[in-house]
Amino acid sequence: EHYAWNAKVESEDEYTQMILLTWVKYDQYIQQIMQISKMWNHSIDLNLIYVALDDLCQGNINKTIQILFEFEQWKCQNNNEQKYKKRINEFLEKRCCNHNINLFCMFLSKKYKLIAVEGAALYTVNDGVPFIAYKLNNFVSATFILIYKNENKTMLTITSCLKNSIKSNSKRMNYF
Repeated sequence: EHYAWNAKVESEDEYTQMILLTWVKYDQYIQQIMQISKMWNHSIDLNLIYVALDDLCQGNINKTIQILFEFEQWKCQNNNEQKYKKRINEFLEKRCCNHNINLFCMFLSKKYKLIAVEGAALYTVNDGVPFIAYKLNNFVSATFILIYKNENKTMLTITSCLKNSIKSNSKRMNYF
């Protein structure tokens, strides 16, 4: 189940079929994440909610809301956002590009005596985060598969969205 995928045909015509693949692990929390986001008037990064809900609070919505509330208060105290800006390169060197998660890990390092940069690397690089910015305010976590049919040949194009980026990675395979 850890590596299972959900598939949904997004669109198709006579020549093309687009299939949306989402990792079951991410789909498990999507409705809870959206519910929490709505409570915060969509002002909190969806990936931050995911990290708090999945990794820190093991799916408990009430604990997640509480920890996010504490985090939002902490951000405003003692110039903590400015302290993060002074340390930003430490995070970026470890490929931790989600500033909200990085700041959250600084918060956790104070609260739970963890190492912020290593925690951010664990969440964003090792585990991955499900949401990427897509068409401004819409968010998607997906791998798209386009199947082109032409003269008894089928070309399969797999486009997967990179974590923490709006770039995509495409692979083409020809099947005869």
